Amino acid sequence: MNRVIGFAVVLAAAFPVTAVAASKAVEEIVHQTITDSCDGPGKIDPAGVIERDFTGDGRPDLLINHWSITCQKGIDGYCGTDGCSMDVHVAGDKGYGPKQDLFAYDIKIEDGSPARITVYNRDGDDYTYRWADGRFR
Repeated sequence: MNRVIGFAVVLAAAFPVTAVAASKAVEEIVHQTITDSCDGPGKIDPAGVIERDFTGDGRPDLLINHWSITCQKGIDGYCGTDGCSMDVHVAGDKGYGPKQDLFAYDIKIEDGSPARITVYNRDGDDYTYRWADGRFR
């Protein structure tokens, strides 16, 4: 019994998003995003991994909020004084396509299909992105 618990603790430390990722593909994307962003090890708050249908095709897409990443060496490489990157990975027939970058100080995901992404800058101004013609506008 202790072996199983010990293995689970080691696995959780290696992949801190396992509990929030719905699939192995999402887990791998999140792990790679953390590694790239931190230029090494780090972790992510589960609230920063959002799987929702942003395109209206019925498949869950993936949004990774860099604001939720904590790097072992310090600050996330994709954050600055005006906000952080938000990576949106659109689900396709063969997995997730290339990411599309959004930048914001804060974010709100609005219900609906497709779900809308509202981003806020440091001054509180907002802009809502919707999926249209193969990209977020």
